[in-house]
Amino acid sequence: MKTEQKIRAAVVQCLADQFQKSVDPETISLSETRKEFPGDITVTTFPLAKLGIGSPEKIGESLGNYLRENLSEVSEFNVVKGFLNISLSEAYWFDFFHSIKIEDFVRSEVGKGQKVIVEFSSPNTNKPLHLGHLRNNFLGDSVSRILAANGFEVIKACLYNDRGIAICKSMVAFRREANGATPGSTGKKPDHFVVDYYVRFASMVIEETIAELVNLGFEEKAATLLLQGKGKDLTEEDKAALGQIKSAMKERGIELDQLKENTPAMKEAREMLLEWEAGQPEVIALWKKLNDWVYEGFKATYERIYVTFDHLYYESQTYLTGNDLIAEGLEKGVFFTKEDGSVWIDLTADKLDMKVVRRADGTSMYITQDIGTAESRATEYGMNKSVYVVADEQDYHFKVLFLIMKKLGREWADGMYHLSYGMVDLPSGRMKSREGTVVDADDLLNVVRDAVEVETQEKGRIEGLSDQQLQELYEMIGVGALKFFILRVKPDKRMVFDPEESVNLYGDTGPFVSYAHARARSILRKVDEMGIGGESRKYASLADAEKSVLRQIAKYPDLLVEAAQKYDPSLIAAFALDLAKEFNRMVHEVHVLRAENPDASRFRYELSQLVAELIRHSMGLLGIKVPDQM
Repeated sequence: MKTEQKIRAAVVQCLADQFQKSVDPETISLSETRKEFPGDITVTTFPLAKLGIGSPEKIGESLGNYLRENLSEVSEFNVVKGFLNISLSEAYWFDFFHSIKIEDFVRSEVGKGQKVIVEFSSPNTNKPLHLGHLRNNFLGDSVSRILAANGFEVIKACLYNDRGIAICKSMVAFRREANGATPGSTGKKPDHFVVDYYVRFASMVIEETIAELVNLGFEEKAATLLLQGKGKDLTEEDKAALGQIKSAMKERGIELDQLKENTPAMKEAREMLLEWEAGQPEVIALWKKLNDWVYEGFKATYERIYVTFDHLYYESQTYLTGNDLIAEGLEKGVFFTKEDGSVWIDLTADKLDMKVVRRADGTSMYITQDIGTAESRATEYGMNKSVYVVADEQDYHFKVLFLIMKKLGREWADGMYHLSYGMVDLPSGRMKSREGTVVDADDLLNVVRDAVEVETQEKGRIEGLSDQQLQELYEMIGVGALKFFILRVKPDKRMVFDPEESVNLYGDTGPFVSYAHARARSILRKVDEMGIGGESRKYASLADAEKSVLRQIAKYPDLLVEAAQKYDPSLIAAFALDLAKEFNRMVHEVHVLRAENPDASRFRYELSQLVAELIRHSMGLLGIKVPDQM
């Protein structure tokens, strides 16, 4: 029986014996005692005053005396207004420490017998991974690790968005302007090479729109300002010209978005999409060439951030299954066809909206492909849960998708879950890939790695490491710094990324936690070298700092389960950070190598060993490798 359960049971018994009141044990509020008060566990007595048995303070005194007399785990207590703060005995903490079997301590079985697919990353093949993708990958990979540690059978899936109008835009630009260029001939990473053409396509549309405005009688300078103006950088003369062209276009009923959609480049992209779906050989060959380059680039980035997948899905395949389900839905009356041939679903009765699921020209959409992917994975895996790791800007999309699958009669749709996370911003604002202003993942990894090198050389202890070992160390710490900075934030929170803050050895950062692990490993090596003996079970008096470390360690099993239930790696990050802080405090306040006696050294050696193992395990759940030396 857990200590919390024993305390709740004892509180219930005390209320029955002394006050003749019966209460549900689950209504007894327990929490961790605040640091400014002595104690380990706090019982909130305000609600119990409603029983009419006295003030919160009086109830606290009665419960405290009863618990101290009847539970061997309780040694002291104090009452602060409506809070009973309980101190657990040293015997309790020693028993807890010596009872830990690490392989059981770091694993639960709450998910035993359940199969869950976690879909994450799922990039478009018209651009490389960027900062936003990194948060997605880090979340999906960490949630998968946490679920597996809780006994779930986890399948990590990636859906490549390898078809559609966006890919066709890159293909159009490449076909027009590549002139035989390849990643090899340009010296560019393959996925970076392809994104250049996606960005170039956007420029083509702007150039062709400007040309059309000139053809319609507008001045080229005004048209250029309209398409490329920087707003705050404009002169008064430019602002006047911009205002005039906007007014003139409005008077003549000319819409800018419509002009862009009707440029030769956009028409060519739409025609290419139709040719792709028709299987036109030249288009398919070009599509495969560009996608293969992107996959090569993705593979290198995934390896760098320690992310792997168990199953890869491709929208170019799953959209066909989606079309089959749309046909099924039309027969069942789930969908309907409009006069222009487009297929829709009416979700207004479900407080949503009308949603198109296939275009009038017969081409598929994201929702079509997602319907097909959901069906494909259910057929293949028969999972209990399906977790989609996608940014919160797609909240509505997933509400529609899940509801469609339910209306199609898929019972497994109840297990579909959208892990919605906030976007990642920079101090300068949002990223825009079509304008070439994204924070490229590879570039960011390089920036963080270089910052780690500078920080480590200034403050670390890296004697005896070869150049190769140092480069591997900088890379390991850099990737860990980036992951920790992102994963320490609750998934539903929008965040601003700060590369410099992420690598601080003394902040609430990954390197700080990694340093605590390296410090623990250093202590273990030195104790082994010195051959310090002693018997940890003979150590009889805990220092406050040692008890604080044990108190933090005791939280891990419950946090492990909670992190899985909430799909929230930030709980694990917070644990690792707090454990690192408490361990650093302990080694500052008590000696390990020069302890008061060998028994104390042996106990602190074993406690340091446990801390190192738990930091390694908790950081491992975040997908972070920790070094033995920094």
